[in-house]
Amino acid sequence: MNDVRGTKDEGIIRVMIAATASNSGKTAVTCGLAALMKNKGFDTCAFKCGPDYIDPMFHRSVLGIESHNLDIFLAGQNRTKEIFDTYSRGKQAVICEGVMGYYDGIAGSSPWHLAGLLDIPSILVIRPGGAALSIAATVKGFAEFRKPSKIAGVILNDCSKGFFDRYGKMLEDESGVPF
Repeated sequence: MNDVRGTKDEGIIRVMIAATASNSGKTAVTCGLAALMKNKGFDTCAFKCGPDYIDPMFHRSVLGIESHNLDIFLAGQNRTKEIFDTYSRGKQAVICEGVMGYYDGIAGSSPWHLAGLLDIPSILVIRPGGAALSIAATVKGFAEFRKPSKIAGVILNDCSKGFFDRYGKMLEDESGVPF
């Protein structure tokens, strides 16, 4: 599934919220998206890549249900898939929050590995802070670094409407990834 769009009646929305690095706003975007899906009437669940215990508490606060950790390093591929399948079963919207940068993690436990294992598209969260066209180079690099990258889009976090209006289309055209 390379498209994260859908309606409640069309089926399941599954997405990995990832980033180029820590402190990009993955948790805020994940919680915002989870709240939106829940408010739109989607039966929604969330997961966290890695052994983090703080971010799942934010997910639980938003959704009112437990969020579960998915850690290939600690649990192995089969158990990680089993946890994902068990707790996402019957859900209409499934949101996984990555850890650190998209390709970062211990022994195959990166958001990129997890997106590939679970066959879900990824959205990169980027804070532009002092960059414009360089963002397109960064995104293009992330999308081409490993195949398949599973990167389906980008969210510019902490970005003014004016910045996006001025640069959004150019960034998409230059990187080849939707913003």
